[in-house]
Amino acid sequence: MYDRLAEAVRSDGAELVIVVVPLAYQMNDAYPFLPQDLFAQYCEERSLLCLDLLPSFREHGGSELFLGKQLGYTDIWHLSSKGHDLVADELRDFLEEHGLIGQP
Repeated sequence: MYDRLAEAVRSDGAELVIVVVPLAYQMNDAYPFLPQDLFAQYCEERSLLCLDLLPSFREHGGSELFLGKQLGYTDIWHLSSKGHDLVADELRDFLEEHGLIGQP
């Protein structure tokens, strides 16, 4: 699926960037499942850009980046306002670093 997506994006003259957003569980260093590693390997093999947000999430707030129990139930997927802000900052920096936004 990602191969087809990458080809479609390239045929339109653009660059695919795969962004891996962690789950709240992954804020715990002992959590054993890291699909980020698989995405990194996949992207490296295909010369695709990949942004893994897990290190930044762990560094800048951990579980408070997610809605958590704010809605009356545990939500490990959806981001809080702080989480969205962090993703926006990291994505902007990544795109600028790779020359995908900024000066024409």
